[in-house]
Amino acid sequence: ILGSDLSDSMIHGTGFGSDIIPNQETTENNIQGLPTILVQVVALTEVAQPHGNIFLKFRLSDGENIADAIMQEQVANALKLSLSVEHGSKMVLFNPHIRHGVLILEVHNVVILGGSCPDLKENQTAYKWR
Repeated sequence: ILGSDLSDSMIHGTGFGSDIIPNQETTENNIQGLPTILVQVVALTEVAQPHGNIFLKFRLSDGENIADAIMQEQVANALKLSLSVEHGSKMVLFNPHIRHGVLILEVHNVVILGGSCPDLKENQTAYKWR
């Protein structure tokens, strides 16, 4: 699984579910009652804000749906995560918080498993930022 594309190896309908993918009107809520979800990184960039805060911004896929996520630099450092994360790296999410349509990744709600997927690296332009 760590070396595969989740769209090839997951059972459809077992991930985020299109009904809970956040939309831009969402101001704040939690994904409640959701089982642990395996996702893969399909895009990653660093975002700096005027206040000096630095975030990693992810596009994550459950193999069927795509969701945006952010992680503060301090959290990324605690998880030993950097921009060198391979496309297709897998993460396990545990009931992430959502703000303004973006999943908030924190030390207590994400586990980095690693891995990569050569197909995603070759097709990384397919996952444009919103």
